[in-house]
Amino acid sequence: LAGVTAAAKLHEASVDFLLIEGQAQIGGRVRGAEFAGKKIELGANWVHAAGKRNGSCDANFNNPIWDLVLKTGLTYDKSNYDDSVVMFDAASGPGTPVEDKDIRWGFFEYAVQCMNQEQLHRWCAAQNSEQCPAEHPSDISLRVALRKCGWEPNTPADFAIEWYEYDYEWAHAPEITGTTASYAWTYNVWKEEDYFITDQSRGFIAVVEEVGKSFLPSAPAEPVGVAPPPPSPLRLNSRVIGIEWAVGGGVRVSVFDTANGAVKTYSGKYAICTFSTGVLQHSLEAAVLTNWSTLARPRIQEAYESYSYSYAPDPNGPLMPTGEENQVKEKINETLTFAPPLPAWKSDVLAAMPMAYYTKIWMKFEEQFWRINTECGDHRPCDKEFHIWADEWRGYFPVWQNFNVLKDFEDQNILMVTLSGRDAYSAEGMSDDTIIRRAMGVLRQMYTNASEPVEIHVSRWSRDPFFYGAYSDRTTGTFAYTGNILEYPINQLFFSGEATSPHAYGFLHGALYAGNRTTSKLLACMGRTEKVPHLFPSVDYTCPLLKYNLTNVLETYERTDLWRLHNEFDDDESCGDEDNTCGFLAGGTGTGRAARRERRASRNQGVGNGLRHHTKKFRHLYDT
Repeated sequence: LAGVTAAAKLHEASVDFLLIEGQAQIGGRVRGAEFAGKKIELGANWVHAAGKRNGSCDANFNNPIWDLVLKTGLTYDKSNYDDSVVMFDAASGPGTPVEDKDIRWGFFEYAVQCMNQEQLHRWCAAQNSEQCPAEHPSDISLRVALRKCGWEPNTPADFAIEWYEYDYEWAHAPEITGTTASYAWTYNVWKEEDYFITDQSRGFIAVVEEVGKSFLPSAPAEPVGVAPPPPSPLRLNSRVIGIEWAVGGGVRVSVFDTANGAVKTYSGKYAICTFSTGVLQHSLEAAVLTNWSTLARPRIQEAYESYSYSYAPDPNGPLMPTGEENQVKEKINETLTFAPPLPAWKSDVLAAMPMAYYTKIWMKFEEQFWRINTECGDHRPCDKEFHIWADEWRGYFPVWQNFNVLKDFEDQNILMVTLSGRDAYSAEGMSDDTIIRRAMGVLRQMYTNASEPVEIHVSRWSRDPFFYGAYSDRTTGTFAYTGNILEYPINQLFFSGEATSPHAYGFLHGALYAGNRTTSKLLACMGRTEKVPHLFPSVDYTCPLLKYNLTNVLETYERTDLWRLHNEFDDDESCGDEDNTCGFLAGGTGTGRAARRERRASRNQGVGNGLRHHTKKFRHLYDT
């Protein structure tokens, strides 16, 4: 979406461009598939934080993805993460829900509310503003923050609660995600309401097509006698294999045409790179492999000689066993390379922004054997949407989404189970039969009468060479501005994509904002800003190339001084609050289920008392 957004903005400014797409279709990780006669979404599926929030400094506009959904007329269902949940574990026995889960959930909510203050303190300190604490404490993981607030999971149910609240959204365990980069900007700006796209006509890709409709080729043929449209700037099936960014006065891009096997070269004054961090990280690996013979061979030879091994490899012979060296060469040829390699300041922040592994597994059954609430007649509004399994192995086939409660999937008998992290990565390398065997082992502990699925579909984003993961995340030790550093251009090569979004990384609207922001700055370098309306009119989009020699400056940066550097060179503006303090909106807890937490906490007698907290204006940086 970031690339299509950038292309649309360039088209509006009457700038000649090419949109190079490695796949056979646009949309990136917005991709649908046919399953059991229905359309499912392999990637982006939810509109997170839809609608305006009264009192927010951004209350004058919606989440732009939500606006696009309404404009295109897509169908959807509102997700009920609170009341539509049932949990099972081995201790309670097959078919018996865990009845006391709300007690432990209440303790978890208490720890989360406590942790909010830890997140706020560290986030404010990271911003280094006059209203925030002067000290700059080091970042800590969400696990450490939860532990400081009294939450120490010790049962399968505890870990299932934790997975449902964090891993289900961030796709990483609390040990990996930090406190300063994980606060819920999205849900503090807009309503804490999520909508699951179920559209069966066009699918979620319609929002991407809507963004790019001004330049994308139309399907109907032109009538006879009407002048044909200009050639399309879109190049499908064109895998970028090399980017030369030190070319005098521009950028050169090498492309492999997967349709005919030809290699083409395109040159331009500027280029915008919207690769996922997974692809960019693989390019770092390619740079290392390229230097393997010149760097690794002498060091390995020296190691053998230093430790007097009985066998020392031939200095002029193969460094690796027969066949492995060819595999390395093949991997280099299949991976994007930069010439020269990316500078250290770019690769350092890139290494701290891994792709999350998030796997969706759909299973179609002959009949619905899972729990039905029969007390209210019509089962659809009363049935539970989320069925949670609390296993001894944390995150082992933990959340099953019941598609029978969704309007467009009613009576289809489809369950979707979600995996994340290493479990997701491992599953995506398994055969469908192996996944079925393991998944059914869990399902039959929940429902003894579970039948075998008649059809299965597995998303495998971690194995897709165009992405190597589902979406970007930030590890402990990173901050909101880490995305800004990744976005900074190298000469005329600009970077964009959801990973560059300071506060909306991992979200579809983060990709939309990133494409808009990066292109606005590029247009400023071209002197074209007056022709294109900005998404945020009050923000000064200044050409970074005219302000400073960024590459030379960042080569000498100190890691402890990143925020000072970001403040000096970035043009982002803030939406200030009335009382001049840093703060979160009520319920801003780092995930999209904040409202549910506060409601449940207030219901738990003896646990939820005193958890309600007053609403503050949230001082945030515009995601620009």
